[in-house]
Amino acid sequence: MHATADYWSAKALTGYAPNWFSLCADEITWRVTGQTALAASRWLLQENVPVLPAASMLELGCLSGAKLRSCLDEGWISRGVGVDIALDAIERGRRIPRAALDLRIMDLNQPVPLGETFEVIYANGVLHHIENLEACADWMREHLRKSGVLIASEFTGPVRYRYSSHEIEAINEGVAMLPEELRKPFDPASLKPKLDADPSESIRSRDIPDVLRAAGFDVSLIPYGGNVLQRALGPAFFAKFSPMANTHRDALHRLIQFDAQIMREAPSHHHFIVARHRK
Repeated sequence: MHATADYWSAKALTGYAPNWFSLCADEITWRVTGQTALAASRWLLQENVPVLPAASMLELGCLSGAKLRSCLDEGWISRGVGVDIALDAIERGRRIPRAALDLRIMDLNQPVPLGETFEVIYANGVLHHIENLEACADWMREHLRKSGVLIASEFTGPVRYRYSSHEIEAINEGVAMLPEELRKPFDPASLKPKLDADPSESIRSRDIPDVLRAAGFDVSLIPYGGNVLQRALGPAFFAKFSPMANTHRDALHRLIQFDAQIMREAPSHHHFIVARHRK
């Protein structure tokens, strides 16, 4: 897993390029919550924890701990523990000491006991990078309080981005809705550099809900699409997209509506997952 650790350490340092999730954050929040005043992850926390701040939250894939710090600062949690395979990211986070925050290095394919349980376990785009999902799911169950909740936002689409011909056709139908200067037909081969750089990418993305159920969780799935948006809004789009241009905004709106249509017709490629101990 050295390549994966190196990849995410570098990602923590360089940050993320503009992407569909950040551009369409309000739309995603609306699809999950029916409102846009509160981000989806915060809304789900509010809806699923009886009393806030939550006593403790464990974040999987915490990198340098930015989300945990924001949850502490905003009064959503009283204590945060984060685990990540990215050594450099954990070390950077540790350089900003915080009494209520504990960051630890861990490979979630081979998780080790933490010696405590948590009211909330949170994972944002992490579980689809775990090959040994069974071990990770059992470990999460053991570390989640009986009254606690697991909240995850996950890619649940094709394993290793092996899109079907029908999925590729839908993506390129969406691309065709864009103005010519924002348009580049989707070719799955363009994803090879990303897959080569991170051997864990989408390693068992389709299996996540079933593995959680087999581990003893009751699982609720909240779809938020992205089947078309994730690939249609690629580097060519972001290189020239202007939110001030009416033609660009209108095309994006049409594409968002098309993505919503596809989400109703086919399994969503992204879900929020809310899971609890099975009663």
